Amino acid sequence: MPRKKPIGITNVRSMARQHTETAIRVLAGVMNQKDAQPAARIAAAAELLNRGWGKAPVTYDDDTTRPSSIQVTIQYSTPKPMLDITPKVVDG
Repeated sequence: MPRKKPIGITNVRSMARQHTETAIRVLAGVMNQKDAQPAARIAAAAELLNRGWGKAPVTYDDDTTRPSSIQVTIQYSTPKPMLDITPKVVDG
């Protein structure tokens, strides 16, 4: 059964959309403001591009030289001692 949107959501969206032109002008103003922080200018420019053209699609490296699956083999064996730790009797 699909969930219904709360009644107030449509009203909020409608109210927010009334400010679209002003918001775009503010973003363009920040982007074009020479003394604004570079990060603010970049953020404004990116938001304008995203709104006008849509967000760029996320792409993944399509490297076909990599295997599509990996097989792991685990072999158990008796470990060989690296040191002889056998006690020895020393005659003294």
